[in-house]
Amino acid sequence: MRSSDLAAGTGDVALRSSTSDYFVWVVAVSGRYAISPLGRTTWGIAIVTDEWVSTGSPVFEGGITGVWPPFFDGLPDRAKN
Repeated sequence: MRSSDLAAGTGDVALRSSTSDYFVWVVAVSGRYAISPLGRTTWGIAIVTDEWVSTGSPVFEGGITGVWPPFFDGLPDRAKN
């Protein structure tokens, strides 16, 4: 998907580049797979860009409530197109 798709789907405008609408891969995992300072991690995502960005790539996020990233199912699946 494009970075603009990710920003719109998550509601996080910081994920939207001001210079390029580059492609990203968003990979999700679910399960009790890690320990964070806040507790047992139950889901996570990795955001990998297809071009160099100053914020770095990949970006990892995770959560300790629920079993799936709450915004993930609302993201577009460009592989189907």
